[in-house]
Amino acid sequence: MRATFQCFLLGACLASAVGGPAKAQVAAAAAPPGSVEARLQSRDFRYEVDEDGDFKIVLSWQKEARSQLVYVAGKADQAGDLAIRQVFAPAASLEGAGLSPEALRALLRDNARRALGHWAINDSHLLYVINVPDDIDAQGLETAINVAAEAADGKELELTGDKDAF
Repeated sequence: MRATFQCFLLGACLASAVGGPAKAQVAAAAAPPGSVEARLQSRDFRYEVDEDGDFKIVLSWQKEARSQLVYVAGKADQAGDLAIRQVFAPAASLEGAGLSPEALRALLRDNARRALGHWAINDSHLLYVINVPDDIDAQGLETAINVAAEAADGKELELTGDKDAF
């Protein structure tokens, strides 16, 4: 699941719509120093690599009995001279979310208040996306993963009640 966006800004969509984390499965191969794998391993993240080459991480909160899927893009994108890697977490399926124009406006307002990351959609999901420099250190990557997980899981709770699909 790569965060390739049909709609870079929710505004365009709006116009058309008028306990600490535990980590999941670990990759077995040793990673070269400085790689995403090495950064994830250094922070004790367990992950698997999906069919798109993205790093799939499941964070769990035992107290709340919830979990959240987070992805780190398998490759960086170029923005001029900058190499940018996406950290993204699905919050809702667009088919079941019922995102009204009012809900989309609320997401845009929420974007303006966020210090790190933003709401976006792809073909089928509402996502929380954080663009980080490709060379972000392990601690910074962990922060981005945790922020994306908390934002997406909070929105999933808000939109679906007690469902925990992601």
